[in-house]
Amino acid sequence: MSIKRITVAVLALVIACGIASGKTLNAGVGYIKPSGVEGGGGLLLSLGMGQRVDDMVMANVQLDFMNKKFTKEMTTDSVTTPTVTTTTRLVEYEHSVKYIPITAGVVLTLPMGTVVKPYVEGRLGYGLANVSYSYNESLYTIPTGERPESGWYSGFGWRLGAGARLGLGIRSALTAGISYNGNTCSRSAGNNLFTDLKMSGLIIGAGIELSLF
Repeated sequence: MSIKRITVAVLALVIACGIASGKTLNAGVGYIKPSGVEGGGGLLLSLGMGQRVDDMVMANVQLDFMNKKFTKEMTTDSVTTPTVTTTTRLVEYEHSVKYIPITAGVVLTLPMGTVVKPYVEGRLGYGLANVSYSYNESLYTIPTGERPESGWYSGFGWRLGAGARLGLGIRSALTAGISYNGNTCSRSAGNNLFTDLKMSGLIIGAGIELSLF
């Protein structure tokens, strides 16, 4: 079974479990800078479902998605006139990193404050990462066998975080927080060799939480 089919099956199971037992829906956006990805970080979109045990404790499953693209270019020509300056750029290569972590854990809202309440969370999960490369063959002279390979990486991970929840009403709240995502994804290179991709890093984000029923 391919990685894509496994991913679809896992996501379907996570969503089904959330619908069956969940009473809350959370969605958000954040920024993550994985330690193994050069060229800056990327946006992390999140969607989760869970169930509140009481006013303090909520069990939650969450799916995140990041798609970071990076382009290496070179300037081949520059022309200046009395009114404008134009430059010609040539793409040397492009690469993208897609990251799909699935986590489950507990969010604990501390009994402090009234409208704004702090929270802490801990999660365990599994991450999938896909790295793809596109080369300009007329410029990229490194032999094919020595180039980084496109492909899927995977591995177990964890997450610890803290933040604040701003109550908007009986059934809604805004959240903002920071967390550390610990996840090293790997792929087999054969002959007992493995290639690691470190997707660990800080996440800063905000979101909204809605009670469904």
